[in-house]
Amino acid sequence: MNFFNTHTHIFNVPCVPDAFITNYRFPQWLSKIIRAAVNKKWLRKIVLGIVKNVPSFLGGTHIRRYAALVEVAIHKYQDQVFETLISHYPAHARFVILTMNFDFMTGDAPEGNYNHYETQLHEVLEVKRKYGERILPFLFIDPRMGEEACMRQLHFYFDPAQNRGMAGIKLYPSLGYYPFHPALERVYAFAEEHAIPIITHSNKGGGAYFAGRFNQRIMSYNSFNPTKETSDFLNKVLNPFPDFKDPRDYANIMMHPMTYYDVLQKFPKLKICLAHYGGHEEILDQDNPKNTYNWTRTIKDLMRQFTNVYTDVSFMLVNDKASKRVLTDMSDNTLNKKILFGTDFFMTTPYDTDKRLTENFFRILAAHEQALTVQNPTAFLTSRIFKP
Repeated sequence: MNFFNTHTHIFNVPCVPDAFITNYRFPQWLSKIIRAAVNKKWLRKIVLGIVKNVPSFLGGTHIRRYAALVEVAIHKYQDQVFETLISHYPAHARFVILTMNFDFMTGDAPEGNYNHYETQLHEVLEVKRKYGERILPFLFIDPRMGEEACMRQLHFYFDPAQNRGMAGIKLYPSLGYYPFHPALERVYAFAEEHAIPIITHSNKGGGAYFAGRFNQRIMSYNSFNPTKETSDFLNKVLNPFPDFKDPRDYANIMMHPMTYYDVLQKFPKLKICLAHYGGHEEILDQDNPKNTYNWTRTIKDLMRQFTNVYTDVSFMLVNDKASKRVLTDMSDNTLNKKILFGTDFFMTTPYDTDKRLTENFFRILAAHEQALTVQNPTAFLTSRIFKP
């Protein structure tokens, strides 16, 4: 019987722009060395030595914490990263690989002659050819590619007449757009028509738009389907504009689950996973009445209102207290069919190995392992294009 990890990544340093590396607060000088080290084994050893020994006054505490992440991401090829991932699992395990296009994270168009995502996608499909059904890639869509380019990609990779190996779609709004971006309307219509699953980032942190301060044009409410729920939320949280100092403050608004009311009221049958369950901090704060727009509580409301809204436990499983709250939710007859197991490899490597994180999580949720890793993922992943 298959075992599904529905949220993992294998992209490496050659697949990302410098802005992604500095997004994790690595100094510019160190990010350039990290990129250069991909092709030189001796330099990789030096880089890891630097990362593990950077003095605290230069940000060493933060950087040392991410030494394990760098050790994975610095692999020259993505199949090497995938081999690291599968080494923690039995042979019957299957992995959703979420491709990530960071080329637009510094503006509306890639700077320079970027081909990072094309490189990543090509390599992921090579890994797919090598490992077959063990890898289930998701195609990244960014509305700043342009509506027609988005649709060309969808029609090519999800052609019912020719299986090209893709199992779903990946979105990441905090890189600089809202989920109700007008260029995504036809994407959602296509996905709903074919029951293609979408996984979207839905917790604070992670990758963010990184072109300095946001401007009013980017943050303006230009939706293909304005709703009261989303407009009320934005009217409240955007009041401090432009007083936010960190781009991540804006990014957290752009990917908040409240922004999906516009999407789901137009496409109520859309199959979408609001990943990370809102994050462990929001899970632990969901009963706080002062947290008006709690992420986890909002995701649960959407899961109850809309047939095909799911969430996953990726990254939040680093926190045992949060995992115990998930255990409580598994007694709910609606929620227990809509929670997926995932780890967020390799973003979790600063905390522990996938093997230990998985074992620890299922020490808490042992009674629900089959639902989380087989039954729910099978329902989520099944589409008119792909059957797991």
